Amino acid sequence: MRALGIWSLGLGIWLLLPSGLAVAYSRSWGEVIGFLACAGLVPVPMIVGGIVLIRRAEDAQARDAEAPPHDSEAEEEPGGRESGVLARVRAFDLNRLNWVGWLLLLATFAFVLGEAAVVALMVGNGWWDRVSTRLVSLPLAFLAVGFFVSLRWLLGLFGVSIYRR
Repeated sequence: MRALGIWSLGLGIWLLLPSGLAVAYSRSWGEVIGFLACAGLVPVPMIVGGIVLIRRAEDAQARDAEAPPHDSEAEEEPGGRESGVLARVRAFDLNRLNWVGWLLLLATFAFVLGEAAVVALMVGNGWWDRVSTRLVSLPLAFLAVGFFVSLRWLLGLFGVSIYRR
């Protein structure tokens, strides 16, 4: 059951990519709404279903073993302890996310799709040309990363963890 959940989760995340590209290259409101609806009908349920299957399998395994699941912390390098941003990035594990963490991740995906929709509409209406869109793409990517990091910081400020105990 866990393997099916991982497969469903991975395929759902993978299917979000073409949905974002389709939204980015659409030319009218109807196309944008259609592509966003397709993204909400196929990849999002696959992601949610995969998360549910993985959690059920892990909870059943934890009950059978009567021990908490292994907490994957950042591994130490042979030369010493890791520190800083690299250690936090390596410690980030999708399997450890609770429902708040998954909502944050899905909200980030929705934010990226929203950015793509706005850019697609601006290009489709003739406000920008393709060259200007390419110049704006890197700051938009940083904005999406900033969205995730700032919401994670805000949740941490209120004492809400995105990881399972």
